[in-house]
Amino acid sequence: GTVRDGATGLEWQRVDDGVRRTWQDALAYCARLPLAGETGWHLPNVNELRGVVEYGALQGGVAIDPAFQGARADLYWTATPNDGSPTLSWSVGFNLGVVDGVTVTGVAFARCVRHITPPTGPTPSSCGCRVALPDAPVGTGLAAILVAALAWLRRARR
Repeated sequence: GTVRDGATGLEWQRVDDGVRRTWQDALAYCARLPLAGETGWHLPNVNELRGVVEYGALQGGVAIDPAFQGARADLYWTATPNDGSPTLSWSVGFNLGVVDGVTVTGVAFARCVRHITPPTGPTPSSCGCRVALPDAPVGTGLAAILVAALAWLRRARR
């Protein structure tokens, strides 16, 4: 039921439960998740979730590492609120890998994660993804906007 990434120290929920939730409900869902007999699950921050996206490689309509199952070409919540607007939280669209602000009263999917070892930095992982340090700040969202713009430009050139 999980994907362990020893290189980043993260263990991921392999298959999400397919339920769309508000941001608060997604935070609570992950915090209560008893997956694999373990506790400590949480909604990933924007850097953690962005790290499982396979930019430039759509597989079955989704841009997520193939080690994960059941991903939808839809929005997935992150735990990272939008610094500029308290009514928005960052999400990642698994259809194109775009990071975007979504109203916290809207609904999106949740894929939970937990730390199995302290991360050592952004390195290639056993699942082929790259995950930045979990506590890396997003600031005012400039990093998220840059990633979204680069993904759009890459696709526009095709």
